[in-house]
Amino acid sequence: MTPTCRFPGCTAPTSLSTGPGAPSAYCDDPAHTPGRARRARLAAVNAVADDSDNSVSAAGRRAGGVRDELVRLASELTSRLDQATAELRTMADPDVAQAEIAAVTAVAASNVAAAVAAQSRAEASAAAAVADRVEAEAAAAQFVAEMDALTATHAVDVLALDSALAEVAVAADANATLTSTLAEVTGDRDRLTANVADLETALTGARADHMTAVTAGARAETQAVGLTERVAELAASNAALTDAIGRLAPPAPAGR
Repeated sequence: MTPTCRFPGCTAPTSLSTGPGAPSAYCDDPAHTPGRARRARLAAVNAVADDSDNSVSAAGRRAGGVRDELVRLASELTSRLDQATAELRTMADPDVAQAEIAAVTAVAASNVAAAVAAQSRAEASAAAAVADRVEAEAAAAQFVAEMDALTATHAVDVLALDSALAEVAVAADANATLTSTLAEVTGDRDRLTANVADLETALTGARADHMTAVTAGARAETQAVGLTERVAELAASNAALTDAIGRLAPPAPAGR
């Protein structure tokens, strides 16, 4: 089986080494080096671990991604170690072999540490997401309870408002009746006032006529007294005149 490049995502065959030492683990691309490969693996792990989605399902996906990355890294590490072991057996320089083993072991340890840290962060994110979900569910339950209480209070307020509106309607009807009655009473009062004014005018005229009659009666009484006295005077004069005439008349003849 032809070995492939160890750079993440690269499937090109490894470069054919013609010099001494271990064969190259990377392809002919000059950018595919051990240092850059390690940084690319760490970036991939951190990208999975630093996902900003805090939901439980997202945390599960992150944890699954970390797990898959760990499995892939372990499988790749196992494969590379087997390949390195087989290649080291063919190497003539044990110092070079030891250095390559140390380098591979260091990279593997770094990758495993990074993967473990990423898994810890993913688990912490999952736990935080679960806590957030529990808190959100409790808040939602409290909100529902408050809404139920508010709905009940609103229903009571609506009933009270309907009752108040009914009372207002009754009061409006009573007020309309009272207004009509007040208008009738006001009309009666106005008519009575007019009648009283007419009566006062008539009474004033009657008083004036009475005073005129009283004055005329007094004058008539005065005139009657004067006339009575004049009649008495005339009667006395008439009696005196009659007496005088009787004395002046000749006596009647005797025997006749």
